[in-house]
Amino acid sequence: MLLIIGTGHVFKMEEQVRFIIKNTWPDAVLVELDEKRFQVMDGTYEHPKDTKPIKIPGIVKSLGRTQSRTASQFGTYAGMELLEACRAGKAAGAEVILMDGDVVEMLLRMWDEMSLIEKLRWRFSGMKDRKSSRRDVEKTQKEFSDNEKEYMGHMRRRYPSMMRILLDERNEAMAKKIVEASARHKKMIAVVGDAHVEGISRLLPEDMDVRKVRLADIRDEQKIGKLMADIWYERLE
Repeated sequence: MLLIIGTGHVFKMEEQVRFIIKNTWPDAVLVELDEKRFQVMDGTYEHPKDTKPIKIPGIVKSLGRTQSRTASQFGTYAGMELLEACRAGKAAGAEVILMDGDVVEMLLRMWDEMSLIEKLRWRFSGMKDRKSSRRDVEKTQKEFSDNEKEYMGHMRRRYPSMMRILLDERNEAMAKKIVEASARHKKMIAVVGDAHVEGISRLLPEDMDVRKVRLADIRDEQKIGKLMADIWYERLE
């Protein structure tokens, strides 16, 4: 059985993620992180002394700053729910598997492969995001949750390179890690950004028992309350 938890990296949901993992006792917890990002977030990363600094375009750097600013509006740090998933998995005695690639490398490749019109759209979108309020973020999340297929189609038309590299390729890589882990483990939890949930699910074997908890469920007090009660009373079994 695989339970996929779809999260939003700027929303405060560490407690919910920790509760689900702690009380379902998975054999493996797979997380949308790579080793470097995990170590940076965990405070254990040591930059190699002989490594030359990577030249990163300002527009790419601004993405991280915008995420951090937005997360602070919700009382958390960007991606904190992913770090908490790793910690909760380790505490539960599960194998913790970091299943993402180097995002900085992917962002640089995406920027190189983007057409001029994509770059201009991305720059303009970044300028808007830097000024966005908590209400704007809530509105975007609701639009995605209410009509995911239409929202993703719109994004693919505007940013084909971004969607191919940051979404499709990562979905394939993470789905492969899940399938590999399923050969060793019967009960798994995957914690990924909500936009990856359906794409990963479509790539998994048909005979895999896949269950989903979406971002909209976690952020709905009534739905997450019922889910947590079900888990507490072992109805997920």
